[in-house]
Amino acid sequence: MCFILNGLQSQGFKRNTKVLENRDTLVKLGLLITKDLVNVNLSKAFDFMRKCYFNDIAVQEACSLNSLLMELAKKVQRARYEEFIIRLAEAYEGFVFYLPAFMDFRGRIYRSGILHFHERDLARSFILFSPNNQYECSKDHGKDFACAAAFKYKKFQTLDEAFSWYKEKKSVMYASADSLMSFSLNASDPFQFISKVLCHERFDLYNGIPMNQDASASAYQIMSSFLLNEDLARKTKIIPHPDGQIEDFDVSLLNEFQNFLFSEIYDSDKMKIIESKLDRKLVKTLFMPMIYGKSLISMADNIKEQYGKLLSSKDNYNLAKLCNEFMKEKYPDVVNLMKLIKLIAWVCAAKDLS
Repeated sequence: MCFILNGLQSQGFKRNTKVLENRDTLVKLGLLITKDLVNVNLSKAFDFMRKCYFNDIAVQEACSLNSLLMELAKKVQRARYEEFIIRLAEAYEGFVFYLPAFMDFRGRIYRSGILHFHERDLARSFILFSPNNQYECSKDHGKDFACAAAFKYKKFQTLDEAFSWYKEKKSVMYASADSLMSFSLNASDPFQFISKVLCHERFDLYNGIPMNQDASASAYQIMSSFLLNEDLARKTKIIPHPDGQIEDFDVSLLNEFQNFLFSEIYDSDKMKIIESKLDRKLVKTLFMPMIYGKSLISMADNIKEQYGKLLSSKDNYNLAKLCNEFMKEKYPDVVNLMKLIKLIAWVCAAKDLS
């Protein structure tokens, strides 16, 4: 394990200098917040906003004071975060930097610091692999770069589909100086999308590969390996799809969970409410951490955050219970293995075994 960690830490990275070539345009499009908000004194700004709100009847009728204050606080916080990340990235310019690695309690490897590839979209877009003798990169990898860029815009079923989409949209992205940034507004990860497109189109200038790393339902991948569960292995991409399609485990869970709810909830009106906000993001929030022991109360809180006043506290808790029931019915081997691991941990703790 030390050998693996040392190997990961020996990989150098460098700063991507091209993403913010047109920062003013990114601010104008709303992808970045203006840095004028960085030095705003929130206490004074709140006082000023309260006075303005009190003296403007039209604004009072349109929205609440609390929503305005919250929105301002979010904008200022986001501006400060973005400026911090940008200034940190600028400090790395011209240097090869290395990211210390460590393992968490689950055995997953993370990197220390703030500017790394476990961070948000903006931070990730600033990182490039620094060339070394371990790999050779050339224009022959152009299709790989194009596909990587396409997947940062939206999901595709196959690599060929992603590449075809990229070729089709290429003329739109480069119709004008600002068209790439405008086009990226609808991307799932706009800054990483911009980074990858620029790398693909300006390979000679970049001489590096944009950094992108994320887990793919890794806990369920491990479970499928332990249990030799072929169905789960296919859904988590351990076993390739025979047609070359790229499976999305979260979407698969969403569809299966929806079908389960239809069989368990007989109140059609309530089911319509649940279905209206039941999306991939919520399913991922609910089911991914279950492997690590996510509690019913925690799941109920996530559901409350998603549905707000549409569901009562009792409904939130009952829906969380249905999540557990779904897992027991659909993936009983996973649930049983989780229980076994917990029992082993209790015995080891009681016997003071390491």
